[in-house]
Amino acid sequence: MGPEEEIFQYTSVEDPQWVDAYRDKVVCKVKFAHRNEAEDFVATPFGSMPHDSEIFFRCLAGEFGPITFASKERIDKLFRLDSGVDSFVVGDIASPSDDKQLQTYIQRFNRENRSGSETGCVIALGSIIDHLLIRLLDERGVKKRNFSQRIDATHELKIISDDEKAQLTLVREVRNAFGHEHAVSLRDASLKAKCDELYTTAIGDGASYSERLKFSFACAELIAIISSRLTT
Repeated sequence: MGPEEEIFQYTSVEDPQWVDAYRDKVVCKVKFAHRNEAEDFVATPFGSMPHDSEIFFRCLAGEFGPITFASKERIDKLFRLDSGVDSFVVGDIASPSDDKQLQTYIQRFNRENRSGSETGCVIALGSIIDHLLIRLLDERGVKKRNFSQRIDATHELKIISDDEKAQLTLVREVRNAFGHEHAVSLRDASLKAKCDELYTTAIGDGASYSERLKFSFACAELIAIISSRLTT
């Protein structure tokens, strides 16, 4: 089983409920193969991961019982608003067992993601994507010194498309801003514009999320794409 399959495997879905009256998001208890216990998961028809829409439409088809409406208490646990900061938790990324360095980056992202840290999420997601590019190039015997060169090399080798190169460049620019500057925020005008462009080109579902969520969901899409192109 490759990295992408490990990320998307789930074994059960229970207790589906509508998040709101728009009926475009279902919260349900999902047992993922890499997790010890079932946990609340929000499925949408246009999610950034393949299992998002699959679970949503299976719920819609009634495979997991009737869909009722979620209680305020359940919603509050999903969408926590602390000091005005959107701290909705993006689903954990699974950690392939054969790559210790990738495990470290993913564990850091899962930890920072749960805390709602912008800086932690940006740095960790950038590290995951950069590491996956290193693996893609290693499979072809190519070594490059930095993130920028690795993006260019995978594009020149036609591993990634023009659009994906542009998206990865946006990820790199946002990551570098957090790595090189103090008191930086995704709500800063220039970074907000990059997050909007990244989400629009990578996901493009018109959803309205915070900048942190836009960046995280778009990166999750890129992680899935790059993982699917690894041969080992």
